Amino acid sequence: SAAAFEVDPEYPGTAVGRMRASVERAKSLTADELSVEWEDARKRLLWAAGLRDLTDVPPGQGYTGHAFNDYNHCDATCMLGDVAHNLNDGQDRVAGIAVNNRLGPGIERASLPELGVGGSWSTCTNGCNREPPRDVAHVQFRSRVAFKLVWCPPTFASFVLV
Repeated sequence: SAAAFEVDPEYPGTAVGRMRASVERAKSLTADELSVEWEDARKRLLWAAGLRDLTDVPPGQGYTGHAFNDYNHCDATCMLGDVAHNLNDGQDRVAGIAVNNRLGPGIERASLPELGVGGSWSTCTNGCNREPPRDVAHVQFRSRVAFKLVWCPPTFASFVLV
């Protein structure tokens, strides 16, 4: 489709069509679907993000057991295929993230193809509080975030998607 090849002028690494499909999937999730045991709810979030549930592969090779499963890996990011291989290196890198941060092969393996061109990943939120954002999505991948999981205080036992 034409939207699959639309370019975001501010964040040109964004797989725009894939991001829009991910947003629509996230919007389609019901309270009932997400008010279940956490692992089942997390699988629905992975689906919305365009990711497979891969817990039997090593980190860096498509492992998604961390996705939406901690305080940090909570940004559903959709990036173009070549951008998935960008590294966190050089002068413009994300603070607090491993130098290089080679994610490309894992993104290729874990991404569901039916969402469209590019790949998906649950990227770290470190730096999302800055303007402009200085997180992995925006800096390493030059991509927008499709949706973000935010854990709600004071118990952090519930969440919202934004």
